[in-house]
Amino acid sequence: MCDCDDPRQETDETERAHAYSHEIDAWVAAAAPAPRQMPAPYSRAEVERIFDAAPDPRARLMLALMLDCGLRCSEIASARVHDVNFHKRRLKVRDRVGNYRRQVYLSPRLMTHLHSYLAEKGISEGALIRPVR
Repeated sequence: MCDCDDPRQETDETERAHAYSHEIDAWVAAAAPAPRQMPAPYSRAEVERIFDAAPDPRARLMLALMLDCGLRCSEIASARVHDVNFHKRRLKVRDRVGNYRRQVYLSPRLMTHLHSYLAEKGISEGALIRPVR
């Protein structure tokens, strides 16, 4: 007898329905996927090795935007220079349609990469990340 049995229910039909509900619960439990383990974050040493392997300031900036701000590739590609507030260290992130969806804060390390990239490329307006030619 399980903990959900009610002694007042004594009909055969009720007992069959109750047994069937337990059978369904067993099927669902067997068919459910095993819980996935969350990925472990990168250690500081791993992050430094990733940045050291970046070939140029553009790649380092894109890595910093992904790792520090959690931006997706499409969000980085749609970022514009005028979306960056250099004084408040913020970046407005657009959705696919071009509307602003959220703001992310830029770390001091990311600001270093950003200034280095913009100075090297002479970028003052337009797309933040330019294609490699």
